[in-house]
Amino acid sequence: MTYSLSQLIIYPIKSIHGIALQTSQVNEAGLLGDRRYMLVTPDGDFITGREHPTLTLIKAKQLDDNSWVLSHPSTDTELTLNQAHLSDEHKGVVIWEEHLQGQVAKSEVNAWFSSIVDKPVEPRVLWR
Repeated sequence: MTYSLSQLIIYPIKSIHGIALQTSQVNEAGLLGDRRYMLVTPDGDFITGREHPTLTLIKAKQLDDNSWVLSHPSTDTELTLNQAHLSDEHKGVVIWEEHLQGQVAKSEVNAWFSSIVDKPVEPRVLWR
């Protein structure tokens, strides 16, 4: 049996608009830069584009391996997301029925995403 790859798309944050790539590096967590961030409620339950379709309108431009500039049509304010925008705090994240720890973003990052989703949410980084 022969397999072929027709597209290579990463989603830096679960459920946002995808980024088409020509090539990618792969590590133990998967494609480099793919789904390292996710949005969660204050209780740690993840949210998706199925529940909040406006998430799929967030576009990301990669500045370097660990920095992204995010935009959304509902705001003129772009958000740069990188290690400097993360706190030292880690909180629980529930993905399906798996309990993990995710690094919490700082309040200004949470505010940007919350204004788009129109409810309190927090991006969390999963370092796998």
